[in-house]
Amino acid sequence: MTDPIFLWNEVALEANRISHTNGKGEQTEPVLRD
Repeated sequence: MTDPIFLWNEVALEANRISHTNGKGEQTEPVLRD
């Protein structure tokens, strides 16, 4: 049985990877707003 902590860690890392890459191999960063 897979440890649920490892499973959710993998899910969170993948979500973070998807939200912070742009398909060109470049990392994006949060937009700074005034």
